[in-house]
Amino acid sequence: MNVPERPIAPDPARTLLDAALGTRLISRGLDPARDDPALWNLDHPEQVATIHRLDVDAGAEAILTNTFGANRVWLARFGRARDVVLINQAAAAIARQAAGVGRLVVGDLGPTAGESIIEQAELLVAAGVDALALETFAADNALETLGHLMPRLSVPIVVSLTAWPAAASDLVHRFENLGATAIGLNCVPITVAVEVAARLRAVTTLPLFIKPAGAVPGRPDDDSAVFEAAARDLAAFAPIWLGGCCGSDERHIAAIRRAWYPSAGQS
Repeated sequence: MNVPERPIAPDPARTLLDAALGTRLISRGLDPARDDPALWNLDHPEQVATIHRLDVDAGAEAILTNTFGANRVWLARFGRARDVVLINQAAAAIARQAAGVGRLVVGDLGPTAGESIIEQAELLVAAGVDALALETFAADNALETLGHLMPRLSVPIVVSLTAWPAAASDLVHRFENLGATAIGLNCVPITVAVEVAARLRAVTTLPLFIKPAGAVPGRPDDDSAVFEAAARDLAAFAPIWLGGCCGSDERHIAAIRRAWYPSAGQS
């Protein structure tokens, strides 16, 4: 990925992503049966901003917008499709302000197919994001979506799947040919992430985008030490972008930073 100068990043081959938004909003009172994280960009923007700042303070160098479900089709489930423009604009603005100077803002797109995802991607780019991430996608949906977006948009696009086939080279090459800027996976255990990252690195030179899940929601264990150990292994697969998905928080980001930059101290 073409990355502008980031004086906070000691090594441009390793970019520290943020942790989960949705599970941390749930811990702050969001009821997923009646509400959605994307709605909090308008309804509770201060809570979204606080979580972004926690990740920045822990060392994150790239922040994903709170827009995983911020497309017209998904928002219609909550009677808020009319707010799709305002929600995406607010999410980009909140993330940009929290990111500050030198950090990237990545527009997050969840796995909804069709015109609604194209509309959302265009809204996020218009709102000023530096890149887009297709997050938690199945392979076929990601291929189709990437094929639609690449001719329309000029920003880098990352593809993050939930699973990769054992023989991944053909699928990797299809994403390369479509113009993906980075590839990877999210919302899997950290041990699975390390194994898949090794397989992907064996067949591509593209940057890897890895966001493993944290502890099981509701379990009090702090598994950030596991992330710290795995981050040392994953650094061998540079260029790599590494953060956390569901169940992770700012402790996991701080742990990755300790593993990568032990002499840098805490942000």
